[in-house]
Parts: sequence; C-alpha cells; structure tokens
Amino acid sequence: MVGNGTELSGVTNGAIDVDLRGSGICLEFTMGLFFTTSPFNGHHYSFAEGSPAITGVSVDVGATTVPGFGADRVSSDATTVRVDLSGLDVNAGETICVDVATRG
Repeated sequence: MVGNGTELSGVTNGAIDVDLRGSGICLEFTMGLFFTTSPFNGHHYSFAEGSPAITGVSVDVGATTVPGFGADRVSSDATTVRVDLSGLDVNAGETICVDVATRG
C-alpha cells in the first residue's frame, strides 16, 4: 500500500478519486452516480507480484458514508480486492473505505 493522498483521479467517468491508504482503499465520489444492478458492478484492485498477501477485507464503517454499502459488498483473494457497487445511488461527497489486512 501507499500513503495518504489520491493515487487515481477521475475513475469511472471522472466521478471517483481512489486513495490507496496505508491500510486500505477509499473511493471518494466527486459527483453523483447510479450503478446499475448486476451480479457484479464495481472495481477490482489487483496488487503486483511480491506484494503482501491479502488475508481479508472489511468496511471501514467510521469512514464510509454511502447508505447501503456493507460487508457483503467487499471480497478478496490473496492478490485482489473487489468492491461491488451494484444498485447503489451515490451522491457527490460520499465515501467508501475498505480496510485491507495483509500477511508478509
């Protein structure tokens, strides 16, 4: 992981800034978006070979402000974090933060 500050600006039609924090990932919405309902409609974050293995993910409930975003919307394997936004109606200024636990 990297330090505080936006690493990716204007993701998803310019509406999301992505901050890879020391212990996780935050999606900061710069404009409102509706995500159509489908089995998965969201983001995959894959980490390079040699990165610490991902052992789990959880929602940072203190930093997440999007109504309806819960633990059932995040998943992972050893190298990938998935954030499912399917069916969500998100407003500008709202945030989703996911804590990422690693080993190694």
